[in-house]
Amino acid sequence: MKTIKHCVLFLLLMTILPSLSQGQIKQKWNNYKDKRQVKKSEQTSYLVLETGVTYSNNQDLSTSNQIYNGAGLGLSIGKFKESPKVIKDSETIGVVNNFISSQGGVSGFDWTVTSNYGHLFILNREAEQNWRVAVGPKVDALGQVRLIPSLSNSSIHWDAMFSLGAAARVDRTIRLPLIKKEVSFYGEAHLPLVGYLNRPSYAIPGWEIEHTFGFIGRMNRLETEFGLIMPIRKNNPNLFRISYNWDVFNYRDNDIYKVTTGHHALSFALLVNLR
Repeated sequence: MKTIKHCVLFLLLMTILPSLSQGQIKQKWNNYKDKRQVKKSEQTSYLVLETGVTYSNNQDLSTSNQIYNGAGLGLSIGKFKESPKVIKDSETIGVVNNFISSQGGVSGFDWTVTSNYGHLFILNREAEQNWRVAVGPKVDALGQVRLIPSLSNSSIHWDAMFSLGAAARVDRTIRLPLIKKEVSFYGEAHLPLVGYLNRPSYAIPGWEIEHTFGFIGRMNRLETEFGLIMPIRKNNPNLFRISYNWDVFNYRDNDIYKVTTGHHALSFALLVNLR
């Protein structure tokens, strides 16, 4: 008789427990979906389409002691996402410049492609104020190609750098009385801390390539950007951005040969609201 009771109790438990587990799993899944929905409702995403005019300076002592300057155009596409806790920013930029040497007579082209991703954490998210400060890591890939046909066998040089660094962003929102719109002014800086560099060695014949892993100090890059963001018009979720960007790159092969490049850009962007 006891055996029969134990069997019945066992069968009841085997019937009830799975239903309880399924109920708990379903409840947890519903809670997860609700949290995801709340998180999405707090996020704002934009597709960023940008164009601008640029001005570049570069000097590569492994090929020439002259400084080359020139103007050009740039295009970029990216995505900007913000929430009460983080700012995520990714973009790919392409720039082409036509430059001439400081002593005249020697000209060439400079192509630059940059792709990066930043994940910044907002520090003062609990404060009810118009200031916002965010810091975090940023991954960056930089490619620069310089073509100077008159240099013969040293006519093509490049710098390819992949780096991990730190970024900081500060922005402030104010209401301009003349246009009666809220405008956000911002400033951002990015400093790579560790990276890998690929560039040709001094002896171009044979296309020898130099591979370097290093920290800040030997390979240096700094990028800064300042701008303002404003709505296109009332009740329109899309935004318009004007920004000035400056970046400098410096690397020393040895005590004699080094390369220094710099770019200035005045850009105009349309931020298309995705959510």
